[in-house]
Amino acid sequence: MTTTATEIRPRFTSHATLRAQQRGIRGAEVNLVFKFADIEIPVGSNCFRLTVSNQELAGLKAQGLLTPAEADKCRRLVIISDGHSVITTYRH
Repeated sequence: MTTTATEIRPRFTSHATLRAQQRGIRGAEVNLVFKFADIEIPVGSNCFRLTVSNQELAGLKAQGLLTPAEADKCRRLVIISDGHSVITTYRH
C-alpha cells in the first residue's frame, strides 16, 4: 500500500500501541481498517467500533485496492477510535 499526502493516518494512543504489539497487530493493518471501515458502531465516550465487512473486503480486492493477504489481515480486526486516534485494537 502506498500512502498519499492526503491520507489520514490515525494517531495511536500508548494503550493502543501496547495492545497492538501484544496482539501481533501491525500499524499498516490498522491504517487499512481505519481507511476502509464501512461498519461504525458507537461504543460510548464519543468512540466508535470500526470494522470492514466481508462484502467491502471483496469489493476492495476486486478493485485491486487490497491484496488477498491484506484483506485477510483486516477481516476480523476491530479498532476502537474517537475518529482521530486509535484507542485500542483487537481481533474478534
